[in-house]
Formats: sequence, C-alpha cells, structure tokens
Amino acid sequence: MPTEIKRQNLLSRATKIAVTQGKPRLIDLTNRLAQQQTGGNAIVQAINWIFNQGGRLVGFVSNVVGSILSRINFTTVFRWIVSAATVIVNFDWNATDASLKAQMHARNRAIAASWGGTIGGALGWTASIALGSGIAMLVPVIGGSTLARLVATEGAAEALPEILSLLKNSLRLTAQNLGANAASVAYINFRKMVKSAPLGLLRRFFGDQAAAYIKDKWGAEGQPSFTIAGAIDNAISNLPGGDLVQAFFEEAWEEFWDAFVEGGFIVAGTLDEAMAEAKAGAKQAMGHDETVLVIPNKETPTEAYAITGKRELLKEEIQSVIHGYRNTYNKDIGQIVGLPAQDWYRAQPHRRKITIIFKDKEKPPWRHPNGGGCKTATYTIPEAKAGLSWSQIKGAASTYDWGKFRATANLKSGRQMAVYGASAREAEKKLKQLLQLSTDEIVSLTTSEEKERNPKLRKDQTRMYPAFVTYLVRRPSTDMQGRTDLEGNTWDSEHKRFELWTETEPPDFSRIFGAPRGGNS
Repeated sequence: MPTEIKRQNLLSRATKIAVTQGKPRLIDLTNRLAQQQTGGNAIVQAINWIFNQGGRLVGFVSNVVGSILSRINFTTVFRWIVSAATVIVNFDWNATDASLKAQMHARNRAIAASWGGTIGGALGWTASIALGSGIAMLVPVIGGSTLARLVATEGAAEALPEILSLLKNSLRLTAQNLGANAASVAYINFRKMVKSAPLGLLRRFFGDQAAAYIKDKWGAEGQPSFTIAGAIDNAISNLPGGDLVQAFFEEAWEEFWDAFVEGGFIVAGTLDEAMAEAKAGAKQAMGHDETVLVIPNKETPTEAYAITGKRELLKEEIQSVIHGYRNTYNKDIGQIVGLPAQDWYRAQPHRRKITIIFKDKEKPPWRHPNGGGCKTATYTIPEAKAGLSWSQIKGAASTYDWGKFRATANLKSGRQMAVYGASAREAEKKLKQLLQLSTDEIVSLTTSEEKERNPKLRKDQTRMYPAFVTYLVRRPSTDMQGRTDLEGNTWDSEHKRFELWTETEPPDFSRIFGAPRGGNS
C-alpha cells in the first residue's frame, strides 16, 4: 500500500494549527509606523532613503575633511600664503614679455643647477661606497665580503640622509619655480589676449584713457614699472599734510604688516599644537606609562636619554631622539647654521641704515694746511627711522670731542654700535644722540679706555665736525638681481650720500629720507 501524505498531517501545519487554534491570522495595519515599515507609502520610503543617504554623505564628508585637517601643517600653509603675497605685492605688472621670459630662464637655470647638484651628490656617494666596498674585498681581515658589507652599510647610513636632503631641496625649488613660471606664462598670454581685443570693446569696459594705455603702453619697452608695493608707497607719499602725516601712515603700514605676519604664525603654530595634541590623544595606548633609556651611540653609553610615556607614543619619541642625535652629533652650532653662533643674527642685511662721517675740519678741502689728511670717524646707525628730517640728523650729528674712550652698545636687534669720545661721558652722550635716529634700543652699554696704542694711531682728543651722511635702504627684489642673504631672499639697494657740513638742506633730501619707496622697506 503506498504511503499517503496529507497536508494536515505535516508537522509545520500541525504547529500552526496548535498556535492559532484553527482561527485565521489577523494583521493590524492601523499603526502608521507599521505601515511605513511594511512599505505601505512610496513617498515616505523615498524621503527616508534621501535622509539616510544624506546622513551617510555628511558622515563621509566629515571624515574626509577631518582626515585632511589632520595632515595639514598650518604654519607651512601660512608661510606659503605670506610668500605668495610678497611675490604678488612686489611683482612688476608692467614688465615686458622679454623681462618675464628672462626671469623664467633664470628660474630654469636654478632648477637645472639644483638637480645637477642632487644627481652629482648621489653619484658621488654611490661611487665612494662602491669603491670602498671593492677595496674592502681585498683587505685580509675578518673576511673580505664581511668587511665590504660593513663598509657599504655604514656608507649607506651616512649617504641616505644627505641624498634625501638634496632631493627634498630640489623638489621644493622645482615646485616653486615651475609654479612661478606657469604664473608668468599665464600672465603673458592674458596680456596678449587683452591687448588683441578691439579698441572699441576696451573703451567700453575701461574708458578711453585706460584703453589707449592697454593698447600702446602696457608691457611696452621703456615703460615705468608698476608694483602694488610701489603704488601703496606712492599713495602714502602723496598724502596731504606734509612729512608728519606721511611718516605716520608709512610706519602704520609697516607695523601692521609685521604684526599681521607675526600674529598669523602664532595662530598657525597654536593650531598645529592643537592638532598634534588631538592626534596624541587619539593614539593613546592601553596600559600604564613606561620608561625607556635610549643610548643613540653605543660608543658613549653615558650619553643616554630617559623617555617616559605610553608604548605607542614612545615609538615616535625614540625615533625623534635618534634622528636629532644623528643630525647634531659631533657638530657645533656654527656648523649647523653655517656661521658662528654669535654672528648668525647679525649677518642679516640692513634694511635701512644711516652712516654719518665726522672729520676734524668744519668744511672742505679735507686736508690740513701742512698737507696732512683729516682724521675721520665713521658711525653706522642701524634700523634708521623713517621720515627723518634735516634738522633731526644735524642735531644728532653735532660736533663733539673724539678720543680714546669707547662706548659700546649691544642693541635689541642683536647688532652692536660703538662711538669713541674724549671721555667716557662724551662717548656715551654721542652714542645715545646718534641712536635717536634709530628704532633700535640699547640692551647694555659699556665703556672702555685704550691703554696702549701705536703712537701714530693714538686717539688724542680732537674736535670732530659732521661731514657727510649716507642713507641705505633695501627692498625685496622682483627680478632676482641684487644681494642675497642667508635665508635666500634677494634685495635691491638704494644708496645716497649727502653733504652734512652745510647749513642748507640738500636737494632731494626730503624724498630720500622722508618718503622711501618700495613698500615694507
């Protein structure tokens, strides 16, 4: 007899009948939330989907922005902004195409020279290591291959940081100069496009006078340069109210820019510290603090550094200690900065200075009746004030008694200034008089007396009279010409000399001393 399967005998059916007791099942759809959950309303479903996806998008954007901010160095970004602003302010917008192309060629030469140095240095290190390893193979100690491997390892450890440093500098210089070249090319093409526009169109947008200037004089050979810094300075120079108003606004502009840059770096540094603390807090390791004793050089075990912190943070600290030790090991501060430590700050070029020359005659000729030359005393006044008048300089450079006593002032800027006088009081008095022409301040003042001296060079008491004054001002260069300081900045210089022995103000004196050109000079 065949097996008969009946529906009501199935275990699943029997279970359902036992639960429902044979009554039909009912679903309550009166609850609107239940209706939404069961898909009863297509519009509500669409709105929910939009909000869900929007929340995911906001979370994604938040994570991306947070990731980017965690990698930003605000100090570096602000330094880029300041550098770009300096270039823009001092850029000659009326430079000819030939001048801009010459600047591009100079930048390309700098790029080529940088990469030549990088490749040459890398090849030099590689050649020296290869030669040393080859020689080591022939030395009959501890096995030639072992010694060769040791030489190669030690050489590579020294070579790698040097090569990476050269490579980093070349990449940075290349990026900066290629960016500047791209900006120059874009500016040349933009100017060509504007100049090629119909004259009527230019007149409609810029007016008759500006349109004629664009067509005939913009970027033409022989036209005066135009920079934003120069425009600001000219605007200050043309202010009504005389030299007092001009000096006020010039100093206000200079101090505003200096304070803005300094404050910006402080804010950027604070943000960097906050980000570093946030990273450190996020990377806190589980467990208690540990202390590690780091000995960077096994040959000097007494030179050890104790570092305490959580394990994950200790890894970074140990690497920093070893890296810093390798960079400074067996070097004095002069080797690190490239100059003796006491000369580093003073080596910065003067931005504005006055030099006053005294002679022992009131007026020319600068020779005595017996044919002998005049005695001369020359004093350089750093950080000269802007807007100095003829009477201020004449008052500070009044006659005085010169002699064997020396007054030496250490100034707040790191510079020194010394004046010789017939007495200690006379030398100090004249030093303070001359420093009235400077914005610098005295930190310490000492006097000394020459005890022994070659009779021909002895400083006997002599009445000295003002003879000449020279004025030097330096401004950031826009054509990569001029003097380059230790930080790589290039400066244009203006140097002017006036006779100080006369009682009348020389021509052009007020323009040079009262309204120096060139922006933040």
